[in-house]
Amino acid sequence: MKIKKAILADVSKILPLFHAYRQFYRHEIDPNAENFLSERLSKNESVIFYAEDESGVLGFTQLYPGFSSRNLGSTWILNDLFVKPEARRKKIAWKLIDESVKHAKETKAVLIGLSTQIANADSQELYKKYGFKKDNDLFHFNLRVE
Repeated sequence: MKIKKAILADVSKILPLFHAYRQFYRHEIDPNAENFLSERLSKNESVIFYAEDESGVLGFTQLYPGFSSRNLGSTWILNDLFVKPEARRKKIAWKLIDESVKHAKETKAVLIGLSTQIANADSQELYKKYGFKKDNDLFHFNLRVE
């Protein structure tokens, strides 16, 4: 199994897992998803790492760049992390996070932030074991602007 940094040509093989990730978060398959991923990569608006073996793509993570005024530096938002159910418990998510941390260090970011569903206890345990700390100082709010 190898962890690779995605290029535009990899979008079609990552797409089925992207759909599955979005379905996990109760979103329908959207025909615009491939274009969304392609645009992010072609405009250098995100970085995608994916795990692949001889059977195909096993998981992926997508990072978005950001900045932190409080920490006076650049950041990465680990927005998406998904591993195929049949490939879980094999350290694939851990290796994808490893690659994300390596990338953050190489780009001199000051932190990686993420959020996950309150009910997603498995992911929360993974993040805690890896060393992520729950932010007890801030609540995160969202406003849809459609």
